[in-house]
Amino acid sequence: MITFSLFAGGLSLIVAITKIANSVSKKNLILFGTFFSMSVFLFKGALLLSNEWAEYSHFFSIEIGFMFLIGPLLYFYFNSLIDDPAFESDRIYLHLIPALVFFSLWIADTIRILWNGESFSDANPGNRYESRYELVYHVSALVPAAYILSLMKKYFLVFTGNFAKRIWLVHLIVIFFLGICSIVLSALIDLRGIFGTERVYEPLSEALLLNFGVIVLYAFFVSQKYPATFNLIADTIRKIQYDKSTLGGLDLRSIDRKLERLILDQKIHLDPKLSLSVLSKKLGITPHQGSEFLNAKLDMNFSTFVNKHRIEEAKRLLESFPEIGILEISWKAGFNSLSTFNATFKKETGLSPREYRLRNKRDR
Repeated sequence: MITFSLFAGGLSLIVAITKIANSVSKKNLILFGTFFSMSVFLFKGALLLSNEWAEYSHFFSIEIGFMFLIGPLLYFYFNSLIDDPAFESDRIYLHLIPALVFFSLWIADTIRILWNGESFSDANPGNRYESRYELVYHVSALVPAAYILSLMKKYFLVFTGNFAKRIWLVHLIVIFFLGICSIVLSALIDLRGIFGTERVYEPLSEALLLNFGVIVLYAFFVSQKYPATFNLIADTIRKIQYDKSTLGGLDLRSIDRKLERLILDQKIHLDPKLSLSVLSKKLGITPHQGSEFLNAKLDMNFSTFVNKHRIEEAKRLLESFPEIGILEISWKAGFNSLSTFNATFKKETGLSPREYRLRNKRDR
Protein backbone atom coordinates (compact mmCIF):
# COMPACT_ATOMS: atom_id res chain seq x y z
CA MET A 1 0.00 0.00 0.00
CA ILE A 2 2.89 2.36 0.75
CA THR A 3 4.39 1.83 -2.71
CA PHE A 4 0.99 2.29 -4.36
CA SER A 5 0.40 5.52 -2.41
CA LEU A 6 3.79 6.92 -3.41
CA PHE A 7 3.12 6.01 -7.05
CA ALA A 8 -0.36 7.57 -7.04
CA GLY A 9 0.97 10.63 -5.20
CA GLY A 10 3.73 11.06 -7.77
CA LEU A 11 1.25 10.69 -10.62
CA SER A 12 -1.07 13.23 -9.01
CA LEU A 13 1.82 15.68 -8.66
CA ILE A 14 2.77 15.22 -12.32
CA VAL A 15 -0.84 15.80 -13.42
CA ALA A 16 -0.97 18.96 -11.27
CA ILE A 17 2.22 20.35 -12.80
CA THR A 18 1.03 19.45 -16.31
CA LYS A 19 -2.20 21.38 -15.79
CA ILE A 20 -0.43 24.55 -14.73
CA ALA A 21 2.22 24.15 -17.44
CA ASN A 22 -0.40 24.05 -20.21
CA SER A 23 -1.94 27.42 -19.40
CA VAL A 24 -2.59 29.50 -16.30
CA SER A 25 -6.36 29.61 -16.73
CA LYS A 26 -8.82 29.68 -13.84
CA LYS A 27 -9.93 26.10 -14.50
CA ASN A 28 -6.35 24.81 -14.75
CA LEU A 29 -5.43 26.56 -11.49
CA ILE A 30 -8.35 24.78 -9.83
CA LEU A 31 -7.25 21.41 -11.24
CA PHE A 32 -3.65 22.11 -10.20
CA GLY A 33 -4.75 22.78 -6.62
CA THR A 34 -6.97 19.69 -6.58
CA PHE A 35 -4.35 17.24 -7.84
CA PHE A 36 -1.59 18.84 -5.74
CA SER A 37 -3.79 18.41 -2.65
CA MET A 38 -4.31 14.74 -3.52
CA SER A 39 -0.54 14.26 -3.84
CA VAL A 40 -0.05 15.78 -0.37
CA PHE A 41 -2.63 13.38 1.14
CA LEU A 42 -1.04 10.36 -0.54
CA PHE A 43 2.58 11.24 0.32
CA LYS A 44 1.68 12.06 3.92
CA GLY A 45 -0.26 8.81 4.31
CA ALA A 46 2.58 6.73 2.90
CA LEU A 47 5.13 8.36 5.23
CA LEU A 48 2.84 7.97 8.24
CA LEU A 49 2.19 4.27 7.62
CA SER A 50 5.88 3.60 7.04
CA ASN A 51 6.74 5.50 10.26
CA GLU A 52 9.25 7.53 8.28
CA TRP A 53 10.09 11.08 9.36
CA ALA A 54 8.18 10.59 12.63
CA GLU A 55 10.51 13.13 14.24
CA TYR A 56 9.18 15.69 11.75
CA SER A 57 5.50 14.77 12.13
CA HIS A 58 4.62 18.43 12.62
CA PHE A 59 4.96 18.86 8.86
CA PHE A 60 2.35 16.14 8.25
CA SER A 61 -0.30 18.45 9.69
CA ILE A 62 0.00 20.79 6.70
CA GLU A 63 -2.52 18.45 5.08
CA ILE A 64 -5.20 20.15 7.20
CA GLY A 65 -4.86 23.24 5.02
CA PHE A 66 -5.32 21.12 1.92
CA MET A 67 -8.38 19.47 3.50
CA PHE A 68 -9.86 22.95 3.90
CA LEU A 69 -8.81 23.68 0.31
CA ILE A 70 -9.91 20.65 -1.70
CA GLY A 71 -13.62 21.01 -0.89
CA PRO A 72 -13.88 24.54 -2.33
CA LEU A 73 -11.72 23.57 -5.33
CA LEU A 74 -14.02 20.67 -6.21
CA TYR A 75 -16.98 23.00 -5.70
CA PHE A 76 -15.42 25.57 -8.06
CA TYR A 77 -14.61 23.00 -10.75
CA PHE A 78 -17.95 21.21 -10.90
CA ASN A 79 -19.86 24.49 -10.72
CA SER A 80 -17.81 25.70 -13.69
CA LEU A 81 -19.01 22.63 -15.63
CA ILE A 82 -22.63 23.63 -15.18
CA ASP A 83 -21.88 27.30 -15.90
CA ASP A 84 -23.09 28.42 -12.47
CA PRO A 85 -23.23 32.25 -12.42
CA ALA A 86 -21.68 32.21 -8.94
CA PHE A 87 -18.45 30.98 -10.52
CA GLU A 88 -18.05 34.36 -12.23
CA SER A 89 -18.26 36.33 -8.96
CA ASP A 90 -15.16 37.26 -6.95
CA ARG A 91 -17.13 36.44 -3.80
CA ILE A 92 -16.67 32.75 -4.54
CA TYR A 93 -13.07 33.10 -3.34
CA LEU A 94 -14.36 33.65 0.20
CA HIS A 95 -14.57 29.85 0.32
CA LEU A 96 -10.76 29.79 0.42
CA ILE A 97 -10.48 31.81 3.66
CA PRO A 98 -10.36 28.81 6.08
CA ALA A 99 -7.50 27.24 4.10
CA LEU A 100 -5.57 30.52 3.91
CA VAL A 101 -6.06 31.18 7.63
CA PHE A 102 -4.79 27.72 8.55
CA PHE A 103 -1.76 27.94 6.24
CA SER A 104 -0.86 31.33 7.76
CA LEU A 105 -1.17 30.08 11.35
CA TRP A 106 0.68 26.84 10.55
CA ILE A 107 3.60 28.77 9.03
CA ALA A 108 3.68 31.07 12.08
CA ASP A 109 3.66 28.04 14.41
CA THR A 110 6.44 26.38 12.40
CA ILE A 111 8.59 29.52 12.67
CA ARG A 112 7.90 29.61 16.43
CA ILE A 113 9.01 25.98 16.84
CA LEU A 114 12.15 26.64 14.83
CA TRP A 115 12.91 29.86 16.73
CA ASN A 116 12.52 28.19 20.15
CA GLY A 117 14.47 25.10 19.12
CA GLU A 118 11.54 22.80 19.94
CA SER A 119 10.98 19.34 18.50
CA PHE A 120 9.11 18.98 15.22
CA SER A 121 7.60 15.74 16.51
CA ASP A 122 4.17 16.83 17.68
CA ALA A 123 2.68 13.34 18.09
CA ASN A 124 1.56 12.41 21.56
CA PRO A 125 3.86 10.04 23.49
CA GLY A 126 2.95 6.42 22.78
CA ASN A 127 0.54 7.37 20.02
CA ARG A 128 2.05 8.54 16.77
CA TYR A 129 -1.42 9.03 15.26
CA GLU A 130 -2.50 12.08 17.26
CA SER A 131 -1.34 15.59 16.51
CA ARG A 132 -1.42 18.84 18.46
CA TYR A 133 -3.94 19.99 15.84
CA GLU A 134 -6.33 17.13 16.58
CA LEU A 135 -9.33 19.42 17.14
CA VAL A 136 -8.70 21.22 13.83
CA TYR A 137 -8.45 17.82 12.13
CA HIS A 138 -11.99 17.08 13.34
CA VAL A 139 -13.31 20.29 11.79
CA SER A 140 -11.35 19.95 8.54
CA ALA A 141 -12.68 16.42 8.01
CA LEU A 142 -16.21 17.81 7.75
CA VAL A 143 -15.40 20.52 5.17
CA PRO A 144 -14.92 18.30 2.06
CA ALA A 145 -17.99 16.33 3.12
CA ALA A 146 -20.15 19.46 3.14
CA TYR A 147 -18.96 20.53 -0.32
CA ILE A 148 -19.29 17.10 -1.93
CA LEU A 149 -22.79 16.58 -0.51
CA SER A 150 -23.77 20.05 -1.77
CA LEU A 151 -22.48 19.19 -5.25
CA MET A 152 -24.26 15.83 -5.23
CA LYS A 153 -27.55 17.52 -4.38
CA LYS A 154 -27.10 20.08 -7.17
CA TYR A 155 -26.16 17.47 -9.76
CA PHE A 156 -28.99 15.17 -8.71
CA LEU A 157 -31.48 17.99 -9.32
CA VAL A 158 -29.91 18.67 -12.73
CA PHE A 159 -29.92 15.03 -13.85
CA THR A 160 -33.24 13.89 -12.40
CA GLY A 161 -34.98 11.82 -15.07
CA ASN A 162 -31.88 11.71 -17.29
CA PHE A 163 -29.65 9.10 -15.64
CA ALA A 164 -30.59 6.33 -18.08
CA LYS A 165 -30.26 8.55 -21.16
CA ARG A 166 -26.74 9.90 -20.66
CA ILE A 167 -23.89 7.39 -20.86
CA TRP A 168 -21.33 9.99 -19.78
CA LEU A 169 -22.99 10.18 -16.38
CA VAL A 170 -21.15 7.02 -15.36
CA HIS A 171 -18.00 9.11 -14.85
CA LEU A 172 -19.77 11.52 -12.51
CA ILE A 173 -21.36 8.61 -10.65
CA VAL A 174 -17.94 6.99 -10.12
CA ILE A 175 -16.38 10.27 -8.97
CA PHE A 176 -19.16 11.01 -6.50
CA PHE A 177 -19.16 7.40 -5.24
CA LEU A 178 -15.42 7.59 -4.56
CA GLY A 179 -16.00 10.97 -2.94
CA ILE A 180 -18.57 9.45 -0.57
CA CYS A 181 -16.14 6.65 0.29
CA SER A 182 -13.49 9.26 1.10
CA ILE A 183 -15.95 11.16 3.32
CA VAL A 184 -16.88 8.04 5.30
CA LEU A 185 -13.30 6.81 5.71
CA SER A 186 -12.01 10.28 6.67
CA ALA A 187 -14.75 10.64 9.27
CA LEU A 188 -13.96 7.23 10.79
CA ILE A 189 -10.27 8.18 10.98
CA ASP A 190 -10.40 11.80 12.10
CA LEU A 191 -13.34 11.27 14.47
CA ARG A 192 -12.09 7.90 15.77
CA GLY A 193 -12.43 9.10 19.36
CA ILE A 194 -16.16 9.49 18.80
CA PHE A 195 -16.71 6.38 16.65
CA GLY A 196 -14.36 4.14 18.65
CA THR A 197 -12.29 3.16 15.61
CA GLU A 198 -8.81 3.63 17.17
CA ARG A 199 -7.98 -0.08 16.89
CA VAL A 200 -8.61 -0.16 13.15
CA TYR A 201 -6.80 3.09 12.40
CA GLU A 202 -4.19 1.53 10.12
CA PRO A 203 -6.65 -0.55 8.02
CA LEU A 204 -8.86 2.53 7.65
CA SER A 205 -5.86 4.66 6.66
CA GLU A 206 -4.82 2.08 4.07
CA ALA A 207 -8.37 1.98 2.70
CA LEU A 208 -8.44 5.79 2.46
CA LEU A 209 -5.10 5.87 0.67
CA LEU A 210 -6.33 3.18 -1.71
CA ASN A 211 -9.45 5.24 -2.36
CA PHE A 212 -7.42 8.42 -3.01
CA GLY A 213 -5.12 6.47 -5.32
CA VAL A 214 -8.05 5.07 -7.28
CA ILE A 215 -9.48 8.59 -7.69
CA VAL A 216 -6.18 9.84 -9.12
CA LEU A 217 -5.74 6.83 -11.43
CA TYR A 218 -9.35 7.00 -12.59
CA ALA A 219 -9.14 10.72 -13.33
CA PHE A 220 -5.84 10.21 -15.17
CA PHE A 221 -7.23 7.27 -17.18
CA VAL A 222 -10.35 9.16 -18.20
CA SER A 223 -8.37 12.27 -19.16
CA GLN A 224 -6.03 10.20 -21.36
CA LYS A 225 -8.45 7.65 -22.81
CA TYR A 226 -11.41 9.98 -23.22
CA PRO A 227 -9.93 13.52 -23.21
CA ALA A 228 -13.25 15.11 -24.21
CA THR A 229 -15.20 13.45 -21.38
CA PHE A 230 -15.66 16.46 -19.13
CA ASN A 231 -16.42 18.73 -22.08
CA LEU A 232 -19.14 16.26 -23.08
CA ILE A 233 -20.40 16.18 -19.52
CA ALA A 234 -20.52 19.98 -19.46
CA ASP A 235 -22.37 20.07 -22.80
CA THR A 236 -24.78 17.38 -21.57
CA ILE A 237 -25.45 19.30 -18.38
CA ARG A 238 -26.24 22.46 -20.29
CA LYS A 239 -28.60 20.59 -22.63
CA ILE A 240 -30.42 19.02 -19.69
CA GLN A 241 -30.63 22.34 -17.88
CA TYR A 242 -32.19 23.94 -20.93
CA ASP A 243 -34.62 21.10 -21.69
CA LYS A 244 -36.91 23.13 -19.43
CA SER A 245 -36.19 26.48 -21.01
CA THR A 246 -36.26 29.64 -18.95
CA LEU A 247 -36.48 31.79 -22.08
CA GLY A 248 -40.19 31.29 -22.66
CA GLY A 249 -42.08 34.56 -22.98
CA LEU A 250 -38.94 36.62 -23.56
CA ASP A 251 -38.38 38.74 -26.65
CA LEU A 252 -35.18 37.05 -27.83
CA ARG A 253 -34.70 39.43 -30.76
CA SER A 254 -34.83 42.38 -28.40
CA ILE A 255 -32.28 40.72 -26.10
CA ASP A 256 -30.05 40.02 -29.08
CA ARG A 257 -30.21 43.69 -30.15
CA LYS A 258 -29.46 44.87 -26.60
CA LEU A 259 -26.47 42.55 -26.46
CA GLU A 260 -25.21 43.83 -29.80
CA ARG A 261 -25.45 47.44 -28.61
CA LEU A 262 -23.66 46.61 -25.37
CA ILE A 263 -20.79 45.08 -27.35
CA LEU A 264 -20.55 47.49 -30.29
CA ASP A 265 -21.53 50.80 -28.68
CA GLN A 266 -20.68 50.48 -24.99
CA LYS A 267 -17.90 47.89 -25.43
CA ILE A 268 -18.95 46.31 -22.17
CA HIS A 269 -16.65 43.34 -22.78
CA LEU A 270 -13.62 45.57 -22.16
CA ASP A 271 -14.55 45.89 -18.48
CA PRO A 272 -12.31 43.36 -16.66
CA LYS A 273 -14.91 43.10 -13.87
CA LEU A 274 -17.70 42.07 -16.25
CA SER A 275 -19.57 39.02 -14.97
CA LEU A 276 -22.54 37.00 -16.16
CA SER A 277 -24.66 38.60 -13.45
CA VAL A 278 -23.73 42.13 -14.57
CA LEU A 279 -24.33 41.36 -18.25
CA SER A 280 -27.68 39.68 -17.53
CA LYS A 281 -28.82 42.63 -15.42
CA LYS A 282 -28.07 45.02 -18.28
CA LEU A 283 -30.08 42.75 -20.60
CA GLY A 284 -33.00 42.73 -18.14
CA ILE A 285 -32.89 38.98 -17.52
CA THR A 286 -31.67 36.63 -14.78
CA PRO A 287 -28.15 35.12 -14.82
CA HIS A 288 -29.60 31.69 -15.59
CA GLN A 289 -31.55 33.13 -18.53
CA GLY A 290 -28.40 34.93 -19.65
CA SER A 291 -26.42 31.70 -19.53
CA GLU A 292 -29.11 29.83 -21.45
CA PHE A 293 -29.39 32.59 -24.05
CA LEU A 294 -25.65 32.53 -24.77
CA ASN A 295 -25.50 28.75 -24.91
CA ALA A 296 -28.72 28.08 -26.78
CA LYS A 297 -28.66 30.99 -29.23
CA LEU A 298 -24.94 31.70 -29.67
CA ASP A 299 -23.59 28.22 -28.84
CA MET A 300 -21.02 29.49 -26.33
CA ASN A 301 -20.78 30.07 -22.61
CA PHE A 302 -20.20 33.45 -20.98
CA SER A 303 -16.41 33.18 -20.75
CA THR A 304 -16.06 32.10 -24.38
CA PHE A 305 -18.38 34.88 -25.54
CA VAL A 306 -16.54 37.64 -23.66
CA ASN A 307 -13.07 36.36 -24.52
CA LYS A 308 -13.99 36.11 -28.20
CA HIS A 309 -14.83 39.82 -28.32
CA ARG A 310 -11.85 40.76 -26.17
CA ILE A 311 -9.51 38.94 -28.56
CA GLU A 312 -11.09 40.75 -31.51
CA GLU A 313 -10.33 44.04 -29.76
CA ALA A 314 -6.79 42.90 -29.02
CA LYS A 315 -6.26 41.98 -32.69
CA ARG A 316 -7.46 45.44 -33.72
CA LEU A 317 -5.07 47.10 -31.27
CA LEU A 318 -2.14 44.93 -32.35
CA GLU A 319 -2.75 45.85 -35.99
CA SER A 320 -3.42 49.56 -35.47
CA PHE A 321 -0.99 50.49 -32.70
CA PRO A 322 2.37 48.73 -33.16
CA GLU A 323 3.97 51.04 -30.60
CA ILE A 324 1.77 49.78 -27.73
CA GLY A 325 3.25 46.96 -25.64
CA ILE A 326 1.57 43.56 -25.30
CA LEU A 327 0.88 44.08 -21.59
CA GLU A 328 -0.94 47.37 -22.18
CA ILE A 329 -2.95 45.81 -25.00
CA SER A 330 -4.03 42.98 -22.69
CA TRP A 331 -5.34 45.57 -20.21
CA LYS A 332 -7.08 47.61 -22.89
CA ALA A 333 -8.75 44.43 -24.18
CA GLY A 334 -10.21 43.68 -20.74
CA PHE A 335 -7.81 41.06 -19.37
CA ASN A 336 -6.49 41.21 -15.80
CA SER A 337 -3.60 38.84 -16.42
CA LEU A 338 -1.00 38.78 -19.19
CA SER A 339 -0.66 35.00 -18.95
CA THR A 340 -4.42 34.55 -19.34
CA PHE A 341 -4.40 36.96 -22.29
CA ASN A 342 -1.56 35.09 -24.01
CA ALA A 343 -3.21 31.69 -23.45
CA THR A 344 -6.63 32.89 -24.64
CA PHE A 345 -5.18 34.69 -27.66
CA LYS A 346 -3.27 31.60 -28.77
CA LYS A 347 -6.33 29.43 -28.24
CA GLU A 348 -8.45 31.73 -30.44
CA THR A 349 -5.91 32.49 -33.19
CA GLY A 350 -3.28 29.75 -33.01
CA LEU A 351 -0.62 32.45 -32.52
CA SER A 352 0.79 34.36 -29.59
CA PRO A 353 0.07 38.13 -29.60
CA ARG A 354 3.70 38.81 -30.55
CA GLU A 355 3.58 36.30 -33.41
CA TYR A 356 0.29 37.78 -34.62
CA ARG A 357 1.78 41.29 -34.65
CA LEU A 358 4.89 40.13 -36.57
CA ARG A 359 2.79 38.28 -39.14
CA ASN A 360 0.57 41.33 -39.60
CA LYS A 361 3.67 43.49 -40.26
CA ARG A 362 4.97 41.07 -42.88
CA ASP A 363 1.60 40.92 -44.65
CA ARG A 364 1.43 44.71 -45.08
